[in-house]
Amino acid sequence: MTSFVFTQNFEFEWPVVVRYPGAGGMVEKAFAGRFRLPDDEEIAEALFPERKEEDKRSVAELIAEDRARLTRFFVGWSQGAILLEGGAEFPATPEKLQTLLRQRPVRLAVGVAISEAILEGKVRAKN
Repeated sequence: MTSFVFTQNFEFEWPVVVRYPGAGGMVEKAFAGRFRLPDDEEIAEALFPERKEEDKRSVAELIAEDRARLTRFFVGWSQGAILLEGGAEFPATPEKLQTLLRQRPVRLAVGVAISEAILEGKVRAKN
């Protein structure tokens, strides 16, 4: 298996489809937009900007609870399994684990891995 490269400020391209009204229907024009992957808290702020401050805290608390739940079981990764851009190793420390889980796609993937491995019985006993 190849190493996962962790990028703190991950950027990606994604199609942006613009729909204009035209003769007889909608006309679509597309271009490749470049985006920065937001942290979970930024997503909550963007999705719920009108929420009261106490509601925003509750969204942040839900994210924190999910991270805490994951770290009960996800305790690290194999040496060299995660690299930084440029090839340096992303060491498995408690602080780096929290950094990793700040990215929603990573957090969701860890949750799926726990579910597949433990809840769906895919863990095999090692002799």
